[in-house]
Amino acid sequence: MFESSKQVWLDGLCEKNSYVDFYEIFYAEEGRDYILYISASSDYAVYINGRYVESGQYADYSFWRVYDTLYISNFLKKGKNDIVITVYWQGEDSSRCRKEPPGVIYEIHSEKPLLFSGEKTLARKNENYISSPCPHISSQLGYTINYDSRNISGPYKPVSVYEIDASVFHPRPVKKLVLSENVRGKIITQGVFRVLRQDEENFAREIMYSFNSFTDGYKMREPHNYIQYFPCPGFVSFSTDEDCDGIYFIMDYGEENTGFFSIDIELEEDALILVGFGEHTEDMRIRSCLPANNYALRYYAKKGRNTFMCPFRRIGLRYMEFHVYTKRFCLYYAGFRSTLYPVSFDAMFDCGDFLHNKIFEVCKRTLLLCMHEHYEDCPMREQAQYTMDSRNQMLAGYWVFREHEFAKASIRLMALSIRDDNMLELCSPARVSITIPSFSAIFLTIAAEYLEYTGDLDFILEILPVLERLAGKFISCKEANGLIRCFKEGIYWNFYEWQDGLSGVIGRDTPEDERTYDAPLCAFVSLGFRSLAKIYSKFDSENEKKYTCLHLSMNKSINDIFWDEKQKAYASFMHNGNLSHFCELTQSLILYIGAAEDSRCSYVLEKIKNKELLPVTPSHAVFKYEALLRYPGNRKFVFDDIAKIWGKMLFNNATTFWETEDGAAAFGNAGSLCHGWSATPAYIYMKYGVEN
Repeated sequence: MFESSKQVWLDGLCEKNSYVDFYEIFYAEEGRDYILYISASSDYAVYINGRYVESGQYADYSFWRVYDTLYISNFLKKGKNDIVITVYWQGEDSSRCRKEPPGVIYEIHSEKPLLFSGEKTLARKNENYISSPCPHISSQLGYTINYDSRNISGPYKPVSVYEIDASVFHPRPVKKLVLSENVRGKIITQGVFRVLRQDEENFAREIMYSFNSFTDGYKMREPHNYIQYFPCPGFVSFSTDEDCDGIYFIMDYGEENTGFFSIDIELEEDALILVGFGEHTEDMRIRSCLPANNYALRYYAKKGRNTFMCPFRRIGLRYMEFHVYTKRFCLYYAGFRSTLYPVSFDAMFDCGDFLHNKIFEVCKRTLLLCMHEHYEDCPMREQAQYTMDSRNQMLAGYWVFREHEFAKASIRLMALSIRDDNMLELCSPARVSITIPSFSAIFLTIAAEYLEYTGDLDFILEILPVLERLAGKFISCKEANGLIRCFKEGIYWNFYEWQDGLSGVIGRDTPEDERTYDAPLCAFVSLGFRSLAKIYSKFDSENEKKYTCLHLSMNKSINDIFWDEKQKAYASFMHNGNLSHFCELTQSLILYIGAAEDSRCSYVLEKIKNKELLPVTPSHAVFKYEALLRYPGNRKFVFDDIAKIWGKMLFNNATTFWETEDGAAAFGNAGSLCHGWSATPAYIYMKYGVEN
């Protein structure tokens, strides 16, 4: 693929957050099938004769790039066709993608190549998308949408051409997303607003701190009730004579979702539209502005009819708040078009208990909203693939969706992220300044579980060098006491879960004279050795023995060193010879890996069941539940615990499950209400069933 094409970009353009239009004229014949092959950095959208065709570059690396195969015959007409490919370049690292050279490469085929990107390609900067000033939604996710429909882009110009090795390209390993029609929503409140302070660089703040006045007294076309559903037949007319800056309304789309911003509005004059989006209305409005996050976008509409969808930034939400800076307009639609991965959604679970059945269904939706090009932690704040998060999603997905290709592709992205220090990137395929050692350790277990569920040994052999590099890293870090010392450099984040004492510190070097050993880290590494032994049991008995011995040796050290006889429990940390911190996660992990000697297991189990310890959070509850289920008599406790924790979310109006039990209040009121790692109950239900 692309042996005759060249990568192209607009000559001289190096501005971050840039959009470039590439223009081609293509002559089609009637009755022929045409295919467009395309790969872009960072993203693309294809338009033929003014019609949107497709978008969505698969996340990749400069040394391992992915191309899409688009069947475009239905968009072509006989004779001349205008093709515009708009390419977005982020131009900086984030948790979702890494900074790579900008550009696009493409070809159109019909039995043979007919059109190539290259010296004859024309390009121009797309002036409708405003590159700067433009805030980030979050540092992890990248820039928001800032669009001005009034702007006119300049003439097309010749491009810069770059040679590229065609061997780095690979076909897209997962299916394309499915784009829905406009998602139905309803207005739940409306009125007029006044701006407290205009803010060109942070319009999320302008939305959140405006003065909103509820009213249903201004003129509306049918129905007269202030609640209006969209899409609706025809349009709804808004107007007011009040002294204000414009009209606002808040939309509820009924459930958590994710997709592309979409609007259809008619105005009597040019007008600014600011849009906040979020997962709740706990502040009686959208919580669009937070110290580190800006959940808002800006759209300048021109006089007349405006119909727009942005295919470059997927947003996660349930609610949207629209501030329209004019006093009269007709609204045809305001909201988004969902973009979901096509999976089989027919897996059923029915235990005769309504609450558990409902938890299962909401787990399914949580999983669905957290998988697009790869697994995502959450659709709103980050859309990033973390290794530990993904392990939960895979385990549940093997049972719920019975889909293995998506897991395989995501595992490959993780393996390809291996760094020079023989650790995985914090997120793949991103480039992040820090990484979490325990997340690299769990990758060994992810690989073994993939092999268990699929039998795909060929793929495991493909990534085996990475598994060996990871294992070798941890082996090299073992000390005389058989444990792995806590990583002291500031580039390593010694994180385990979002719980007191277990979340670590980012960016701080540990003094050389501090000798700290973390039981959770040692347990994850021991689990990794056991997992690698399972892999080698399929084809290499010598290496199976090697990693089994490493696992058993580390288990013995964990059992001997972290046990506190007075507490009758395992400590999380040993700092300069002193034991401290007792929590469910540490006990669960030590039980899970089989490190606890038999005489101590009963003490540990009782402390977990009596809730005497710092509780585990939803992200790592799978270790607690599976550890308990290995011992008889604990099934009722496990499923009652699920009912209590996840049932609480349901009774608080959850349509997907939260990042932590604190919900929206977590992390300084920035908690995610849709987090893939919280779908663990679906896996537990399907694998173990519920004891009635």
